[in-house]
Amino acid sequence: MIDLHNDLITYENLTENEKRRKIEKDLTDGANVCYALFLGGQNARYLNSFSWAKSLKNLSIEDIGGIDDFVDILPFSPKFITLTWNGENQYGAGAFACGSLTKKGADIIRLLNENNIALDMSHLNRETFFDAIEIAERVLVSHTCFDAVHPHKRNITNEQIRAVIEKNGIIGLTFVRGFLTEKNSASIDDLVKHIDYFCSKFSFRNLAIGTDFFGTDNGVVGIDDYSDFYKIEDRLKNLGYDKKVVDAIMCSNAESFLSRK
Repeated sequence: MIDLHNDLITYENLTENEKRRKIEKDLTDGANVCYALFLGGQNARYLNSFSWAKSLKNLSIEDIGGIDDFVDILPFSPKFITLTWNGENQYGAGAFACGSLTKKGADIIRLLNENNIALDMSHLNRETFFDAIEIAERVLVSHTCFDAVHPHKRNITNEQIRAVIEKNGIIGLTFVRGFLTEKNSASIDDLVKHIDYFCSKFSFRNLAIGTDFFGTDNGVVGIDDYSDFYKIEDRLKNLGYDKKVVDAIMCSNAESFLSRK
């Protein structure tokens, strides 16, 4: 399986050694994980305090609002970055803010294009999203759910989904309870409802998983770590999903995107 978004690197309740051991265990268990280095608007000094993360195969950088010089990002060789978190910064506006892509934001996206780094459009508000996707050559939304199933500012609309698909991008379905359902807890059935909606409306080829493990305290009941993913696969197969389709959603769609040059 592949997870497009895991916040372990900057999770505050584990030591660096504990994080390293957890990453080693994920690898041993066969999980291919994109670990996000969440900056939260912090500057290059903060970024460089996680220099050990440069060795990770699939690294992303989240919220570069405090980074003034693009060259500070390059030594980390990120697969993709997000411009913002939920607020507004020098590059654009997040899901809970007003505003659009700035000139600096457009310039950063062009630098991403030149360096074959994908733009992760998670957290962008809709105006910034559509501004950005006009410029970006490679795009994904690493962790979101679908507004047509459960309306939320962090979820993406059918129009946004179509725009990502037109760019041959990938969308990671996340496990955040508030994005999945209005209920007080999210079940595997709630997660599968979003998967089923996407597949029936858009096919399965641009859908993947982006858990947001270690980035939320309100996940899906019964999915505590990667060893529980078989429960999602079993539920989909019981609904009649072909094994090749399930494998594509859980692994090969994201694998193809991440390996693309």
